[in-house]
Amino acid sequence: MLGLYGFNPGSEGYATDFGFLAINPRGELRTATRPVGQALRQWLDGEIAWAYRDSEKAGWATVQDWAQHTKQQAEEIERLGGELGKATDKIERLSTTVCKQSARIDAVESDLKGAKTGLLLEKGKVEEGKRRQARDAESFEKARVLIEKAIGQRDLHAGAAASLEAQLEAEREAYKRTAAALAWRAGLVKVLIAVCLVLALLAILGSC
Repeated sequence: MLGLYGFNPGSEGYATDFGFLAINPRGELRTATRPVGQALRQWLDGEIAWAYRDSEKAGWATVQDWAQHTKQQAEEIERLGGELGKATDKIERLSTTVCKQSARIDAVESDLKGAKTGLLLEKGKVEEGKRRQARDAESFEKARVLIEKAIGQRDLHAGAAASLEAQLEAEREAYKRTAAALAWRAGLVKVLIAVCLVLALLAILGSC
């Protein structure tokens, strides 16, 4: 469908207001004005055709413009296809990298789990060592107390033994003194007996 603007044809006659497309200086297919007479002649000669420029815009344009636009679209599709291929390759590489990284992460997580398990085991060993050390310290303290008690008892026994030794020594000295006195007394008795015997003999001799 072509649209005409106003009812004043102007010096060159009526011109299209919308519905006609043409390649602009930037190479883009955009809405353009065109003399109606020229458009009708081109339409009769088969030089213009109606088609969709994109999914939303359609209109009339020359076959040459449609050919150029189609070529541009094909080139754009090819370029986008190339970029899509590159993007696909990049995605595949990234996917491979991600898979490798995931495998590395899994390996690291496995190593971390193993390290964590090892740390827990070592921590358990350390705790057990601490408990054992505490038990050993308690046992050592008990042994120290027992040793101190034994030393105290030994000192008490040593003092008692020294006291007993002194008592024995005193009793030995007393025994020696008693034995010496008894020996002196026995000697004196022997002398007295001898004197008595002599006196008895003298008395017997005197009576005869």
